[in-house]
Amino acid sequence: MEKSKKKWQTVIGIALGIGIVTAIQVTRSSNPYNRLISTSKEINEKGVIMVDRDTRLDSTSVIKDPLTLVYYYTIVTVDKDSITIDTNKAEKALSKQTQENVDASPEMEDFRKHSIFLKYTYKDKKGKYLFDFTIKPKKIE
Repeated sequence: MEKSKKKWQTVIGIALGIGIVTAIQVTRSSNPYNRLISTSKEINEKGVIMVDRDTRLDSTSVIKDPLTLVYYYTIVTVDKDSITIDTNKAEKALSKQTQENVDASPEMEDFRKHSIFLKYTYKDKKGKYLFDFTIKPKKIE
């Protein structure tokens, strides 16, 4: 159980790190939609990225309405059919940590300012859906 918890903490850290890098890139242009398209294209041109020994970022995409950057991940060490990880707990932990980061991090201010959503989709090593969640930034008053 402890090993599983540690694995998801690593995944949380990686997801937050990529979100901050994306936020930094997004602040470099004036039109939020065009910035996200450009950022997504840059990430996708790099091909699949192993973010840690368990997690692979496969690609990203952009949804225009509501403005959303979508991350597609594979957990390469998980087989949904013989899963030992509680995906509900993993989803809740990842979602909570990512939401806190988006709401509090100075690097994510542009996401809050432009109400840019972040969606994270996870699948297992065989391509089977595990879970997804969407982060809605806290509105700046």
